[in-house]
Amino acid sequence: MQAFARQHRPEGQGSIVLLTSGQGLGPMPDEVAYATSKAAIAGITLTLADGRVGR
Repeated sequence: MQAFARQHRPEGQGSIVLLTSGQGLGPMPDEVAYATSKAAIAGITLTLADGRVGR
């Protein structure tokens, strides 16, 4: 994501928005793949936001 952002905004300005939903509010037994993918996004967001990643 940081490489993508640099490619599209070389001056270092701009945003990438990650969207999650209410998967952390309770069980989603019929939506296991969906809940898993959204939980992965929530879990990786802080790491991706760290300016040291990918350098």
